[in-house]
Amino acid sequence: MPDRAFEDAYAQLQSVIRKILTYFHDFSIILSMERFLPFVGMFQKDSVRVEVCLSIMDVFIKHQQEHTRDPVILNALLHICKTMHDSVNALTLEDEKRSLALLINGFICMCS
Repeated sequence: MPDRAFEDAYAQLQSVIRKILTYFHDFSIILSMERFLPFVGMFQKDSVRVEVCLSIMDVFIKHQQEHTRDPVILNALLHICKTMHDSVNALTLEDEKRSLALLINGFICMCS
């Protein structure tokens, strides 16, 4: 949307993401949905985008039962990990760096 009116509804949009992640734990289904990744891409504000990425990775780490080699999952989650990694700067707290590192490492461990 050219006027980016959806930025006023970030809290509601984050709630939609959380509900999707609550009810669907099969990432091959979630990430193959035609509109899911563009929906995640709507979050333009860096802090909100990182929160959404943290939510997605947290659910993936908790609910993924076996290693994956699905290229759709790997590509999408690698992009999400890159977004989390790129959010780190000199002002990032050590605890936040540690939690990001744990999620990224957890993703790497789930790759086949």
